[in-house]
Amino acid sequence: MQGLLRQFLIAFVCLPFVTSGKTPTDSLGRSKLSYTTLLLMEAGGHLTAFTGLYFLWYKNYPQTKFHFFNDLPEWLQMDKAGHFYSGYWLTRLQTYVWKQTNHRNPALMGALWSAVAMTGIEILDGFSAKWGASVYDAIANFAGISLALWQETNPSITIFPSFSFHPVKYPDEYSERARQLFGTFPISLLKDYNGQTYWLAIGHKNWVILPAIGYSAEGMLGGTSNCWTENGTQICANIPRQRQFLLSFTINWKRLNVNWKYWKTLASVLNIIKVPGPALMLTLPEQRVEFYFAYF
Repeated sequence: MQGLLRQFLIAFVCLPFVTSGKTPTDSLGRSKLSYTTLLLMEAGGHLTAFTGLYFLWYKNYPQTKFHFFNDLPEWLQMDKAGHFYSGYWLTRLQTYVWKQTNHRNPALMGALWSAVAMTGIEILDGFSAKWGASVYDAIANFAGISLALWQETNPSITIFPSFSFHPVKYPDEYSERARQLFGTFPISLLKDYNGQTYWLAIGHKNWVILPAIGYSAEGMLGGTSNCWTENGTQICANIPRQRQFLLSFTINWKRLNVNWKYWKTLASVLNIIKVPGPALMLTLPEQRVEFYFAYF
């Protein structure tokens, strides 16, 4: 469950390394960074990030020999949607950084360095007795990275994932359990799968409004079940675990005609968040259909 949070930490630590420093000027007067310099900065940033993550996070838990762990049944696969999402956007960020160099294939370099970051987390997980390396996390990471790479080479079609979150009100008798699992806002943004929705928008490159398909889940107070042990007593929450599939729309901010030189960069950031809007939701296994005027 902590994978998405760790990926955000890696991106946060690496970003200053790969976007800082003075760069030479090319023949067109635009500042370009030597890709050899960027390669060294990437290596240094990742090494620093993984070292810091180990001492801040993993060192506090028992270590063991490298092993795999099957976490596919957990959290109704919401964590896999998170890995796909973070793999995509980390690759787009890395690609943007590599475009500041003269490298002939910045998209490929962005994908490779994203894979380094996300695979590194799985390796650290593999040595932790609390977790373990997940093949399914790696597959989700690879799918997100691959989509970002495909998007860079096929710009006529726009496809991107986005994220939305709504706070969840838990019954009083389970509120402490929820706090222990998910923390409080804003940490719950990254940890509370019950409040997260992951979207995939697709359409023509010139469309401002794009249809979006969403996936979420609710009623989860444990990875595979809603039973846990507290003070030697087993507790089971009488809350159904449910999947939700949604149909809505989102905005491709990059297609808005805004006369500001930094707009395209800001628009790329805005696209990671799904705008509130009308949504049709199918809840399973209840087979309940609901309509929301403004779902987020």
